[in-house]
Amino acid sequence: LEDVSITSDTSVEVTFTDADVVLRQPGGFSGGLLLDRFGTYVQELSPIMYYLDDEEQLWRSFRLNLDGSPAGDILAYGVEEFDVKLIFADDDELEGANPTDADDSNDYDDIVAVRVRVTLKANRTDARVNQGQLLRRRYDWTISPRNLRYEKQRF
Repeated sequence: LEDVSITSDTSVEVTFTDADVVLRQPGGFSGGLLLDRFGTYVQELSPIMYYLDDEEQLWRSFRLNLDGSPAGDILAYGVEEFDVKLIFADDDELEGANPTDADDSNDYDDIVAVRVRVTLKANRTDARVNQGQLLRRRYDWTISPRNLRYEKQRF
């Protein structure tokens, strides 16, 4: 799924990737698949989004409002930086996968982990802590699900 656009009060347009293979499986529209109007179905999507707003609040949303905007809950306040990168098998770190470009090393099949970097700051200073300067902490996490590697080695 690449994009969802609202076309009217009652309709949306869904754009899918034109990749032939996604996670070592045939893409949904590869091989000239033709969908007729009465034989199609809609599968429910459950997006989970993390995002940082202008007020340095980290949000988590697992649902959307009717206008397509995320309806979320605040996870943390005082977040100065929130950065997520995909790590590929060749150790490249990129913002996203691109199965349609000429580079075969940044496809969805090549994702091995996700790196998350967060910088948090205290909401006030204390003369007894950090020499009276605002306390900041940076956290780095690398998440590499075992089942992701297992699925890739299985094929």
